[in-house]
Amino acid sequence: MTGFRTIYLVLNRIFVMKSTKLTFVIIMTLLFLLPTGCRKDDAVTQLDQADAQLMRDFLSDEYFATASEYYNPPPADPSAQTVTESRTKESMTAILKDYFAKNPKEVKKINQKYGYPVWDVLVHANKYGEAIIHLPFANLKKGKIEGILTVYQNDDNNKLMFRLNDRDSRKKLKNNKALPKVIDKNKREVYADISREFFTAQIAYFEYSLFQTTDCSL
Repeated sequence: MTGFRTIYLVLNRIFVMKSTKLTFVIIMTLLFLLPTGCRKDDAVTQLDQADAQLMRDFLSDEYFATASEYYNPPPADPSAQTVTESRTKESMTAILKDYFAKNPKEVKKINQKYGYPVWDVLVHANKYGEAIIHLPFANLKKGKIEGILTVYQNDDNNKLMFRLNDRDSRKKLKNNKALPKVIDKNKREVYADISREFFTAQIAYFEYSLFQTTDCSL
């Protein structure tokens, strides 16, 4: 009887030791996996926060002026008259910002290639019944314009049309003399595209307005 008891005690001890080891292994596995899961969650959270911050900066009127290393606009002319912003410009700007806010992937692609929009120098015009805005894009670490977004709004249907030209596209544009003309729906003769001279002048204007620099190679 004593022998059976001894065998029982030995087997029970072995079972307890194995159970303890198994429990230890499970605990260590959990401890190893849990921090990894937290790190993944933290990475996703940080990525979301970075995307949200990019969107805020992208839509901000003041961000470029505070973050650019080269921002250096000419001194304001105290004798210049205050220009009242048109409702058309305000509404088109609001529509454009709303479009960007709803398309974060597009914002990220544009930001990576062209930098940030400089909203405070956006130019608005109205020609041939179409409202037009020209919005420059610039890199925070470069003193030059990387691209210009032209947005058209037709008075007939209020539909917006977008065109984003990068800096080097001016080389592919035709000059005024070679640019074909077309007859629009109102029987007017208009240029079929943006001319090289016009786009180059846009770049020069925006660069001086933002950095007080002139690129002689344009």
